[in-house]
Amino acid sequence: MQKTIAGAENLRVLILAPTGQDAPLIQRVLIDAGISGRICHSLGELSDMLATGAGAVLLAQEALQSKQLQEFVDTLQAQPPWSDLPITLLTLCGAGQQAIRKVSEPFQKVGNLTVVERPLHPLTLTSVVRVALRSRIRQYEVRDLVARLTASQGELQDKIGDLEQFHDVVVGRELKMMELEKQVEELKRSTHVVSKALQKG
Repeated sequence: MQKTIAGAENLRVLILAPTGQDAPLIQRVLIDAGISGRICHSLGELSDMLATGAGAVLLAQEALQSKQLQEFVDTLQAQPPWSDLPITLLTLCGAGQQAIRKVSEPFQKVGNLTVVERPLHPLTLTSVVRVALRSRIRQYEVRDLVARLTASQGELQDKIGDLEQFHDVVVGRELKMMELEKQVEELKRSTHVVSKALQKG
């Protein structure tokens, strides 16, 4: 996920809806709205796709029955500090509150989860996705800002190191000059003593 915000992969919506024609229909709605959508066929494939970039995830409730759910959750938990990938969970029509709480439990430690009950109007779907993508863009901006600050800190440390080295050189020269002046003074005194001794002789 370390590409520019403009990268196509970074703003694509990954879709996992394994029942019937749900995934192609969702993808068509997104494409018609000018949003890039990529269909995934399993949670394992979805986890792999996250490594190359994603703007948001649309996840149907029935996909959570997979044994790969924990792998997907682990992938989400391994996100870098700046990242909080928006996930929209599409619940089954008429699912009760208890059922919704149960299917959303695995994501409690992940964070950025929105639950939407099906069926939903295409306009509602695109609105939810656009909100998710705006959130993701802000995350990328934070990532880039942190990268710039880290680079600036590195440059500042380099400059501080150069100044310290310069200071050490200057101080070293000053100390050498002081030592030379001291030796010159001692030499002058020794010469004065010898000169007086020669005059007395």
